[in-house]
Amino acid sequence: MYNFFKLSLLTLLLFPSLATANPNVLDYYNKIAKHSNILNHKIFYENGNYITYAEAFYPDERYENRTIVDKKNGYIFFEDKGTTEAGGSSYEFVLFRDSEQLPYLGLVYNTHDTFEPTLTSRITFFTKEDQHWYRHPTLWDEISLSDFLPDNFTVKDIKFLNLELGATIYYKLPRKGLVGEAQLHFTYGLDEHICKKHSDILMISKEAINYFCKKINNNKKLMRIIKIKWVKDLAQFKVIGKSNKLPKMAIDLY
Repeated sequence: MYNFFKLSLLTLLLFPSLATANPNVLDYYNKIAKHSNILNHKIFYENGNYITYAEAFYPDERYENRTIVDKKNGYIFFEDKGTTEAGGSSYEFVLFRDSEQLPYLGLVYNTHDTFEPTLTSRITFFTKEDQHWYRHPTLWDEISLSDFLPDNFTVKDIKFLNLELGATIYYKLPRKGLVGEAQLHFTYGLDEHICKKHSDILMISKEAINYFCKKINNNKKLMRIIKIKWVKDLAQFKVIGKSNKLPKMAIDLY
């Protein structure tokens, strides 16, 4: 037994890197959150569950909500429902590595408000240099609304979809695998809602609604999902395909 402990101690002295485990996604989250104006939540483990605590917003009480910490797959997700039922936010925080095993962290930050209604989705990445973390704006191919639309959609059409129908690009990072998505959603509901249920509250002429609903629903070239994959050798996401399959609504605003 003595020889075993002696050998173990000698191993740690000769190879000190073996004494500490590689940082996991939660370790990286905690480090980046200290210097981030977006990640204002603390995550900790208690009674068999991970919970988040929005100290900046609720300093006198713990705020528990749905929290996923998947260290094996390098994935964190949690929701903040805010102080009312009208809105809230959600976060995805995902660890990726390049071909040399260097870490890159992706963050998707979504907010919604059912009273307005509004839906926003933002994506950013962090890389480490000289023991400091920096935002990296170029890891994800820039995707715009026009990337989802066929050629017969004019600039005027795009403005209408964006300003009047609330066309929104919603981002999803993978919990498993390397393929994420950019999805085209409409803030005022899915296509069927715009056309059949809520056209009366948009304060837009029925002729305009009918025109765009027909143009959206009958056009198989209008894409709703753009798949984008993490390429380790390039340390960057690249678009690998598109689909006109209707994505699941990010949040039911009605």
